[in-house]
Amino acid sequence: MNPAHLKAGTAADNAMDKILHGRQPHGEMMKSAKLKETDVFKILKNKSATNKALAEQYHVSQTTISEIKSGEKWKRTYDQFMKESNRRPKLKRMPNKPAIARSKPKTTITNKTII
Repeated sequence: MNPAHLKAGTAADNAMDKILHGRQPHGEMMKSAKLKETDVFKILKNKSATNKALAEQYHVSQTTISEIKSGEKWKRTYDQFMKESNRRPKLKRMPNKPAIARSKPKTTITNKTII
């Protein structure tokens, strides 16, 4: 170990450092992964099968299939698939519909004198 390579930092700094340097395991590299990248591509390409059927075929939950299709899980593979297939991800809301504005309570000032 070279002491010149060490620097002081918090646990959060250390976690961010391993992500930035590509040492954070993801996808197939995770020990707990049940799917391979090729399986995820097949799930994303399959538009005819239901989430339930895909879940049974790949031995994962329907929630996992849904999260793969929405890009919440296997995000790098999802992004790669979307880029290769020239698709756009689904929007969370309609593009021409503004976000819900929060209404502020109206305050009124009166000129009452307290005696």
